Amino acid sequence: MTIGLIGFIISLYTKDLINLFLLLTSIYLPLITLPLILLIYGFKSSAKSFFIGMIAAILTIILWQIFSLRAVLGIYPILPATIVNLLFFLGSHYILKQPGGFSALKEPLAIKIIRQERERKGLTLLRDLKNFNIFKYWESTIPNQKITYSYVGIFILISMFSSVYTTSGSRIMNHLEIYNITYHTTLITAAILITDPLWSLKFQKNYIISLSWFVATFVILIFFGSLLVISSSFDQLQLMCAIILIMATIFRWQATLLMTVTGVFASIEFYKYFMDEKLLISIERFNSK
Repeated sequence: MTIGLIGFIISLYTKDLINLFLLLTSIYLPLITLPLILLIYGFKSSAKSFFIGMIAAILTIILWQIFSLRAVLGIYPILPATIVNLLFFLGSHYILKQPGGFSALKEPLAIKIIRQERERKGLTLLRDLKNFNIFKYWESTIPNQKITYSYVGIFILISMFSSVYTTSGSRIMNHLEIYNITYHTTLITAAILITDPLWSLKFQKNYIISLSWFVATFVILIFFGSLLVISSSFDQLQLMCAIILIMATIFRWQATLLMTVTGVFASIEFYKYFMDEKLLISIERFNSK
């Protein structure tokens, strides 16, 4: 009831909405915001000091309005009321020797545990990045079943050569260097993977298998696949989508995403700088597919 009556009186005091907002701000900010900010930064005091500062701020606002100091000085009562509240609040606290003062806020145990866990994960990530070995990681992605190599070899053989077969001869002649490299690399790598179960044990070394697996999955499927899509003016975009789906079934999604982004970016840069052509993507071409 009292708050409503005060609000009604304040609304009758001014007819301008902006002045009404500034008046309410002049009351709210010095009285509430300042003690709240001090409390956030760890300053504690008694209710006596709080009310002394509040009364001093209210009197400052009233006197500022009575004597029309805003028209004289051009300053709204927000700033002087805040300064007066701060002076009386801190002055009464130390002069009257009220309990409290600035003290370090105790961190809750849950927040401390979360922070320690975040720091531990950050140190673990930094250590893993420092000790990261791309060859050891690639060895960990090698399939356990030998037949998987043959399946992947057959897939890259069919996908790459079917892409070349469905591409017009004029486009192949325009990008003959790309198709020659893709053709020979795909043929050699696919032959190695398909015949892997027939190899002698002395040739089935981890580094040989890792290198063949890297060339097959990243270089051929992602890098060369992206090059074929670009050189064919994105006519083979469906093939690239199928390749990404196959990669997602072989690797974890994080590794698939990283290899896809890296391979596509590398193929675009290779095409622009080594083929000396501008990469133009037509929106109408995608809409027609």
